[in-house]
Amino acid sequence: MLSCSKDSDDSILPDDEQLEHLGYIASEKGMKLTYTITEGDELGLTSQMKVTDVKDIDGYRVAYSEISMPGIVINSSGRFNKKETISDGANMPAVYYETLEQIKKGYNTSFTHKENPMTLVIPHQDQAGQVVGQKKILAEWHGVNIEEDTKMVADYTMERSNVVTDGNEIIETAVGKFECLKMTYTATATTTIEITDLITGVVTPFTNIGIMEITMWIAKGIGTVKTTEVMGGTVTTTELTKVEK
Repeated sequence: MLSCSKDSDDSILPDDEQLEHLGYIASEKGMKLTYTITEGDELGLTSQMKVTDVKDIDGYRVAYSEISMPGIVINSSGRFNKKETISDGANMPAVYYETLEQIKKGYNTSFTHKENPMTLVIPHQDQAGQVVGQKKILAEWHGVNIEEDTKMVADYTMERSNVVTDGNEIIETAVGKFECLKMTYTATATTTIEITDLITGVVTPFTNIGIMEITMWIAKGIGTVKTTEVMGGTVTTTELTKVEK
């Protein structure tokens, strides 16, 4: 693993220090992680995360990453020291981004979208039951579609609950076995649509609320190994399927 030490002569950590300073993120420049949906909707859809840069900031070892999937590129970053890992990434499910692109095409007047990074502060010790991410709005969008005799206004928000650590588990994927920290949270998606008949002036509202239970398993030196998303009895599983260095 590459070090981000301020001392340029110490670019490689000694073997006895690597595990001590390993964080819950991929932190070797050029490292590529491939994820594949192995269960549920969009089966077989892949995304790839590549560590594009590694720098030192205030004693932390830092990694900047680029997450790519068909037609979409997302930037994320993380940093860690002996005590904790801080992840500032766009850890929305791959299915979300694919769906978002399809939704955009349905609005011929306007479509705006805002996303907030999913920040996690993960302790390296005494992890059981810790809140590592605070409740927040992850994403919201507003769409307007005006036809000859109708107007549709749609609003969407996705709110995440607190992210809580839930013990350690051994997770096996196509890449191998990993000792992982398990984290759980819920994401509530609320969609509100108002359809106005421009001839009669009648407004018809619709509201839909969907609650997704999400579990993530993360490993030191790698980051996310596996994610499951459960909504309405449907399970979507995304797993780490390839690691290149």
